[in-house]
Amino acid sequence: MHQVYAASTAGSRHVRSKPFTVIDIEGRGRVLTFTDARGDIHCLPGAHGHLAQTFLATWQAM
Repeated sequence: MHQVYAASTAGSRHVRSKPFTVIDIEGRGRVLTFTDARGDIHCLPGAHGHLAQTFLATWQAM
């Protein structure tokens, strides 16, 4: 299990997102889980494209 964040700077201030959790399940693959602004939980396949899209959308919203 890995906890990862999107991060950026706003002026001189460092900001980071809520954590994303990436879980590697033996025999099943990788799963990406996160909550949105409403607190809804999302689970996606952990394919490279989903990871990249999620980080980009989060970074753009920061």
